[in-house]
Amino acid sequence: MQVTHQAYRKAIMLILMAQWLGALTGVPGSYLVGSQTRHQRQCGFALFLISNACWLYMAIATSTGGLLAMNLAYTVTSIRGSPTPWYRRPQG
Repeated sequence: MQVTHQAYRKAIMLILMAQWLGALTGVPGSYLVGSQTRHQRQCGFALFLISNACWLYMAIATSTGGLLAMNLAYTVTSIRGSPTPWYRRPQG
């Protein structure tokens, strides 16, 4: 299968955009998770999930198994420690 120069450039640009979006959402996400207000913690959690999705995409696109495994674990721990337990059913 012949890959054109334009398709190659597009793939590289998507990987670079995912890398930078992952970095630019992860840093403020970590800051906001440590905030005092519930709204800021929820925003930080959402930014973390966006960051994790970007890094997962990049790991799959570049076939880097270590990065994929690490970010899958980060995603699971982020969901487990979410400030709003949306995945749990209310008791009572």
